[in-house]
Amino acid sequence: MQATPLLNRALPRARLTTWLLVIAVLLAGFALSFWASSASHSLYAAQANDRFDRLAERLAREVQRRANLTVYGLKGARGVYAASQSVERLEFRSYVDSRQLPSEFPGVLGFGFIERVPRPQLDAFIAAERADHAPDFNVITSGDAPDLYVAKFLDPLSVNRAA
Repeated sequence: MQATPLLNRALPRARLTTWLLVIAVLLAGFALSFWASSASHSLYAAQANDRFDRLAERLAREVQRRANLTVYGLKGARGVYAASQSVERLEFRSYVDSRQLPSEFPGVLGFGFIERVPRPQLDAFIAAERADHAPDFNVITSGDAPDLYVAKFLDPLSVNRAA
């Protein structure tokens, strides 16, 4: 009969040990899960940052490429001027028409030429432009600056009329 009191005393101690073991395993599982989650998050964040950097670099190269394309087109227009004594409106239009703007120069609406016109010569300039296949040519200005910078040519005219 003496074994029963010892057994009764050992039983709560065994339960306590079991509960402590369960709690320890549970805490270790939580700690391991937290560590794995944190490591996984760090890995995915690093991969996302690398992907972002690659895409940003690719975008910067594409923007630079497209800007350079426009410069090439404008240098071609400069060649028209270098090859001619006087570039007439239809010659400039022929140059622009010879280029496939949407495919060669994505995003470019047209090419133009801006000429400096001293204000006292404005009326003569407008008359000359109207005589050069632009009967509706006009200059709208405000102020009294001594020099005006006028869009002499701007093609294709259909999408650039407001300018």
